[in-house]
Amino acid sequence: MAAPDLNFVEFSQRNPCADCPAPCCQLQLIPHRRPTTFMDTDFLHYMLLFPHTEVVVTLTDNWSIVKWEDCRAFEASKHMCKLHNTPAKPRTCSTYNPYNCWYKRSFVLNDSREVYRLDLERFEVWVNEIQFAEDGKSISMPNFERSLDIVKGMPIAPHIGLLSGNASASDPRLPAANQQSENNNRRQMPIGGKESF
Repeated sequence: MAAPDLNFVEFSQRNPCADCPAPCCQLQLIPHRRPTTFMDTDFLHYMLLFPHTEVVVTLTDNWSIVKWEDCRAFEASKHMCKLHNTPAKPRTCSTYNPYNCWYKRSFVLNDSREVYRLDLERFEVWVNEIQFAEDGKSISMPNFERSLDIVKGMPIAPHIGLLSGNASASDPRLPAANQQSENNNRRQMPIGGKESF
């Protein structure tokens, strides 16, 4: 059943993180340049030989290396940050716009059309479509749509789903006295803002 439409006040009071397993707290996203040579591509192969590592490529051709490793401040049993609502929480986290969450769209929701993910198994199939010149420079590489086709149907782990929770509930991570203040702050966040990573 589809969620009901919300007005501005209802939307601003809902918790956009309530049903999310917090992939943003379970991985490190390390920006990386697009490979343009054999050695660039070989470096990605080398990185993927390490456990819990993958390459993520966005629709806008941003490349990143992902290390699946829980943040030290992440409480896995509650899917919450121990530093939430404290001065110790990194600004990278506290200023992130949860209403347009790239992590949730890319790692939690099924069949993301915004990224493709390459673990070692997927990479070993995908890389066979790259052509190199004699000097080692790549002369052709699968485009985004072709890459999605290549990895389609190939499982990748981790695959994390939404938690069974109520996205319209108040944020359980905040003390009750701070809930209204947090809701007021969320009202000021831009909806549809650009993600930065």
